[in-house]
Amino acid sequence: MCGSAKFSSKFLLSGTDFKYSYRTNVILKNINQYFFDKMRSLFYIVFLIQLSIIQLSAQSDSSNTFLLDKNQSRQSIVIGKISIGRALTDLSDYKTEAAVTLAAFLSGKYLLIPITQRDSVAKTLSGKGIDPSLIKIANELLASKIVFANINRIENIIRIDLTLVDVKDKEKKQSGTGYAFLKFKKGSDDNNVFDPPLLTAFQRAFASALADSNLYAHLQGNLRVMPAAATVIAGVEFVDDSYLPPWKIFDEKLITSFETVETIFKAAKNSPRNVVYDVTSRDAIYSIFNLYFTENHKGLTSEEIDALRNFQVENYITGYLRRIKEGAELSLFYGKITKDGLTKLKEKKVIIPKDDQTKFLEQVTELTNELFAQ
Repeated sequence: MCGSAKFSSKFLLSGTDFKYSYRTNVILKNINQYFFDKMRSLFYIVFLIQLSIIQLSAQSDSSNTFLLDKNQSRQSIVIGKISIGRALTDLSDYKTEAAVTLAAFLSGKYLLIPITQRDSVAKTLSGKGIDPSLIKIANELLASKIVFANINRIENIIRIDLTLVDVKDKEKKQSGTGYAFLKFKKGSDDNNVFDPPLLTAFQRAFASALADSNLYAHLQGNLRVMPAAATVIAGVEFVDDSYLPPWKIFDEKLITSFETVETIFKAAKNSPRNVVYDVTSRDAIYSIFNLYFTENHKGLTSEEIDALRNFQVENYITGYLRRIKEGAELSLFYGKITKDGLTKLKEKKVIIPKDDQTKFLEQVTELTNELFAQ
């Protein structure tokens, strides 16, 4: 657990007036330490992120949005507790705090008070015989919100459930969820690099909690993210016709359907509004519910829908390939998983004239791109 303060669960602080300039220096120092710690293989990412921070700070000369003095518009926030799931044993508390720090800073709305400062105040209060509840600590640090988060992982997907609790009224809570896909490995041991996706997931969680899809719209590149829905690629149903000449695409449907799902993933994975599960992560969900040997040449079953719904997967991609006289009709559609079943939102179709697997997969890519076109 990251930043799990060893004080009573009542909530927190009172009094010491820390200067914003000092607090900002501590935050920036933590960010620098975070990114240069074992990140040489991703130095270019570090450079881009720090360059963005410099650009944001420069904007403070002409705009009140990023002022870092006492007259600034930013609110101070403090971590209450961050719980890290069992599948993330190699994720350090240090990296987690740094990711929250940067996600808050880049929002232009918040500054995260370092955990060391929070714990120092808690110790001071205890020394005075005052119960160091989170609310008392937050008041002492002049924090407006307390941050709680749960970080979990299933195979290549990170999920963060974030809650911001109002210090003045702890019944006022803002909650949101952020997802990210694990893209990078480091070293010969093939370990995951959590830093970039952890930051992305926290950014999405903040944007979701604040119901502000433009929270990071002022940033560039990979830092410019928005809330994104968890999306699964289901099977694409293959419907052959025995009265028509045989096609290899249908005869080898076990292989073709898997390659179809993989091709859809490659085309859809960079959608800014969707975090698309790869096959490994999708099947990991199914296995939890004892659903094995998923058939990619068949559509979603009711059991699979229930499993995805229980995992709070919001959207799905599926379709069919139907043999017709003109060749084959490929249809892909995108929709929502609801409590009542599936709701189709968008559909794209194309005729495949020849039994050519390479051309077929090219059409799958084009159709997927059309499906996710903004």
